[in-house]
Amino acid sequence: MTDSILNKNDWIKCKYNIKVLDTYNNKLTGYFLKNIAYALYNDNYNSYITKLGDENFLYESKNNEINSFYDFFITANMNYFDIDYFFNNNTICLSLVLDRYYVHGLQNKVKVKNYLCLWASERDCNYAKLYIEGANHAFLPHAASIIDNKSEVFNNKRCIDVLISSNYHENVYKNAAINHKNFDIINKILNIYYYSANELEKVIKEYFFYNDEQMLEFIFDYGNYIDLTTRFAHKYSVINKLIINNIYVHCHGRYWQKSDIFHNEFFINYPYKPTAEAHKEFNNAKIVINPMIPSFDGSHERVFEAMTRGALCITTPSDFLRQIFIEDEEIVFYDPLNLDTLVEKVNYYLTHEDERLRITHNAYKNAIKNHTWAQRSQELVKIYEDYMVKKA
Repeated sequence: MTDSILNKNDWIKCKYNIKVLDTYNNKLTGYFLKNIAYALYNDNYNSYITKLGDENFLYESKNNEINSFYDFFITANMNYFDIDYFFNNNTICLSLVLDRYYVHGLQNKVKVKNYLCLWASERDCNYAKLYIEGANHAFLPHAASIIDNKSEVFNNKRCIDVLISSNYHENVYKNAAINHKNFDIINKILNIYYYSANELEKVIKEYFFYNDEQMLEFIFDYGNYIDLTTRFAHKYSVINKLIINNIYVHCHGRYWQKSDIFHNEFFINYPYKPTAEAHKEFNNAKIVINPMIPSFDGSHERVFEAMTRGALCITTPSDFLRQIFIEDEEIVFYDPLNLDTLVEKVNYYLTHEDERLRITHNAYKNAIKNHTWAQRSQELVKIYEDYMVKKA
């Protein structure tokens, strides 16, 4: 699975030859792609991972050797749209999409007919089918890492009561929005969306616009700003609620020195770590909180990482998480519109170790069996095979 000049004589005989393109300057997507490459390799596929600009890959593309080597490619966040070889041959590419659909909707780069976008949210997948033309779309949830050993997760002493992963976000889009005629509308949407269980599209359409065309134009312009602002506002509210109730919160993330809670004695901020290193800290936590807004949909890798590392996951509920986990047996939900429920549950499970351990053992068994990148890679291959049958 390592980068090398490929010699087909060295390949094992297997069903598929796959190139994983780590093309995005983002440590989270790179972490996911590395897990997928590793999982496919363990399943006896010829799986190779290549960084952007790798000379061997550029050589293969310039010499039009792509189709003779690989059955399909895997990348992330819709990269490599503009590379000529994708336009000039029938290469199949599957892309993990970590952002909301409207972050990509106006790129207007989905010109490759053999492109499959894999969304972590079923809702975003359905919207993408409606609003992003030129590509195919499928649902592929996040998952837990398989790269590092997790077999001894219940043997270590856990010294962190509550752990949350979040950067402190200043409003980077605000200046652009302030000067726009829709600034008042944006502020009203922020307030409604934060306290609503409805998805952003319904809020915008119901309260402010009356047809899909107007809604889409607005959401593609400001959806990412609204979504990021409300998500961080909720994370901040969660952390603040816990620390004012004298619960120690350990937080991995950048820029918290700019916040008003940075010097609170119950707030312990760690320097930024890459995703793989930050997730290892879950091994030391009793509780990992996944704080999401009421309209949260789909999955998040924090949920599965917490479970496979022996921590109790307390999270905002989603329909998907309710389908795959049993509440209070494998996972604990809190009401994002009533943070007193979060405080109550955190205090309860910190003081009832037997109950906490019972849930974490159940969650570990479920997540290790069904929700790592080993299982997701099998689902990914099935998506590819279904697409090829449909295409035939």
